[in-house]
Amino acid sequence: MCDRARQKLNNSLVDPDDPRALERYATNPNLPGRHLVNLLLRGEEAYARRYGSCLQVFLPWARGPQGALSGYGAPELLMSDPRGSFVWNAERYVQNNPGLRGWTLGPLMDFLLHGWIKGRHIS
Repeated sequence: MCDRARQKLNNSLVDPDDPRALERYATNPNLPGRHLVNLLLRGEEAYARRYGSCLQVFLPWARGPQGALSGYGAPELLMSDPRGSFVWNAERYVQNNPGLRGWTLGPLMDFLLHGWIKGRHIS
């Protein structure tokens, strides 16, 4: 995991092998790859403790995040959290949460903003 983080940050504005440079880089919240700094400074175990209980979304088809926000008819989204792994299904999510019909931001945004933290399931 650390090797992959180094590769990602090596193409940016910071030397991934310089701890002082990484600490300076981490002070600006808008820089790309900033979330990887803790991984390189504190190690994989600390990173797993911090982010292991979070929702992880895998976009195997995406070239950018904008494609992930469509709700219906979107390519497959794979998600994982401490409860397990699952495939996103907007239609099923709305069936289980009918109050979302017509919500402007769509079912995926509802799940990411509210549903996951409330423990809503998509199946």
